[in-house]
Amino acid sequence: DVTERGKMEIRINKVSAEVATIFFNEALSFIPCFKYSEGEDIIIFTSRNIHYLVDKGGQFCTDYYGMKHELIECIKSEEVFVDLNDDVQFRKEKLSDLLTESKVVVYFPDYLLLVSSRQQLINLLDYALYIRNIGFFILVLFFLRRTSIHLEYIERKEKVVLISGPWREAIVYVLNIGQKNP
Repeated sequence: DVTERGKMEIRINKVSAEVATIFFNEALSFIPCFKYSEGEDIIIFTSRNIHYLVDKGGQFCTDYYGMKHELIECIKSEEVFVDLNDDVQFRKEKLSDLLTESKVVVYFPDYLLLVSSRQQLINLLDYALYIRNIGFFILVLFFLRRTSIHLEYIERKEKVVLISGPWREAIVYVLNIGQKNP
C-alpha cells in the first residue's frame, strides 16, 4: 500500500509487515525476509517473482560461485506419484520442475526453521541458491535429504563441469558421497 504521504507500507493478509534480515548462524551471511510489525515472527517468501538485490556479479564464473548453470537444475530427486488409478510410480524429477511459491514462518522466540512440507523445503533450497547463502543451502539440503527417497546431482555433462567449488563441496558433504575427482 502507498499512503497519502508517499510512504510505502507492506501488508501480508492485511497485517502490517516490515523488511527484516536474519543473520544466519551469527555469521555475516544473511537471509532477507519480512517481520510482522506487531510481532516478532519472521516470514520468508520463496517466489521467483520477488527479486532481492543480492550480489550476482559473477554468478556463472566458476572461480566466483563454483557453478556455470543454475544449481537447482542440476539436482534430481526420486519422487513418488500416484496416478488416477491409484498406481504408485517412481520418477526422477529435477528440483527446478517442482518449484512453486510458498511462505515459511520462523517463529519467535527461538527462531527455529520449522517447515511443514517437503515442497517448502524445495522452495527454500532454491531461495538459498538465489541469495547465494551456502550455509542456509546446507541446512535446507540436510532437511530435504531426510524427506527424500533419493537425491542426486549432475556434476558434469560430457566435458563441461556444471558444479564445482563450495557448492559441490556442500552437496558432497550433505549427501555423504565419497569425494570424486572433478
